[in-house]
Amino acid sequence: MVRRREVRATLGSGADLALRQGIQFVVLLLLARILTPADFGTVALLAIYVSLAGVVADLGLTTAIVQSRELSRADISTAFLASTGVGLGLTVAGALLAVPLAGAFGKPALGPLAALMSASIFFTALGCVPSALLVRELQFGRLVIVGVIGTVSSGLVAVALAISNQGVWALAAQAVVMSMTTALGAWLAAQMRLSFHWAGESARRLLGMGRFVLAANVCDAVYGRGQTLLIGGVFGPAPLGQYMRADSTQQLPADAASAVVGRVALPLFARSSDNRLALANGLRTSLRSAMAVNAVVMALLASLAGPLVTVLYGPRWDQAVPLLTLLAVAGLVWPMHVMNINALYAVGAARTVFRIDLVKKGIAVALIGIGALFGLRGVASAQIVIGLVAAWINARAAEEVTGVGPRQQARLVLPIICVALATGGLLWLAQHVWSGDSALELVVLGGVGGLGYVLLARLLGATAVGDTLNMMRAGRSTP
Repeated sequence: MVRRREVRATLGSGADLALRQGIQFVVLLLLARILTPADFGTVALLAIYVSLAGVVADLGLTTAIVQSRELSRADISTAFLASTGVGLGLTVAGALLAVPLAGAFGKPALGPLAALMSASIFFTALGCVPSALLVRELQFGRLVIVGVIGTVSSGLVAVALAISNQGVWALAAQAVVMSMTTALGAWLAAQMRLSFHWAGESARRLLGMGRFVLAANVCDAVYGRGQTLLIGGVFGPAPLGQYMRADSTQQLPADAASAVVGRVALPLFARSSDNRLALANGLRTSLRSAMAVNAVVMALLASLAGPLVTVLYGPRWDQAVPLLTLLAVAGLVWPMHVMNINALYAVGAARTVFRIDLVKKGIAVALIGIGALFGLRGVASAQIVIGLVAAWINARAAEEVTGVGPRQQARLVLPIICVALATGGLLWLAQHVWSGDSALELVVLGGVGGLGYVLLARLLGATAVGDTLNMMRAGRSTP
């Protein structure tokens, strides 16, 4: 039975993500109408170092803080000093190397831009500890405010610069302003007092807890940025921009559906880490809830990719349509990745996460390399196979700590996936006989698809959809 506090925390997390990502999406729509695919692809290539450095600066401390049973002031100050110190060093290194590296790649004019983007590394590190404290205490209401302020302020700056024909500088400034405002906002929301007390014992314990989390995160970041480098290097910045547009459109709801439940799940799983039955029940509930939300969104994205891209981004992004369809199909099983990894982290099995991450990334690199031989659609198609393989590997690893293995999880999610695929198939057929306006098509078929998904779920006995709706209604009515 899901407790009221858990439901309210889930809905609070959902409000944070929905509002913040909704605003981000509106900003993205405006920027996509003004800037070119090449602009987005260029900044993505320049951001490779920044994103990797941001992961390193975290040092795995975010997860360690959330997971810790007890946390002292010495722990907090030590974690802050470690994260910000590493972040500052990586920021300085990025700024110093930006110009010579840009010149080495034959783009010396982009050196100052890369140097500016390095500033976001420090601000990201600055906000790691206070953000982790807010998540640990399930203070998602405060995160809503912080996220909205950061998103709105960075969005306004980016749009203003884009309108002023600043091109790639608009996207770079957006990243820096976003990291700066959210870091400062998290500090105020967490009511942290600046302290420079370093405790060796705290450092050893927290860094020890986070070392394999850090290794897994770095592995994941290297894989993601390596994929960006591969696509940009082989196909060019403009095709990279098209692929990223499809990928970010798919990831926005997929990450939200998983994070709404997963961001709450980790601290709650951690509190049940010594109770195998409670952990298993929590995994089942979280998995069913996240899949029920995620599946219908992925079905709608896959079947309505054409009118969606046309209405939201405009005709210059039409190459993203088939890529979005394939990536949405791959995203059907994404919650299985997040929930199983959260369960492993909750019991301190970070080493297992790192080990299986190496296996998954090795398989993924091979499949993407093969897919790249067939163009961008081949790369997107490879993600479907990668998703299925990785979901099985994660579930198999989580079975050792929860007792809920791949077969049991498949029985939980297959009814939901079948309903989603049936809904998407019907919408795909309806789309081919529609002759009206694209915007009207998107609204009508999207609404019909959502309603049809709920009705099909009841008809075919996929109870997770109804259970999730009931849980959300119960959470809203909780005083």
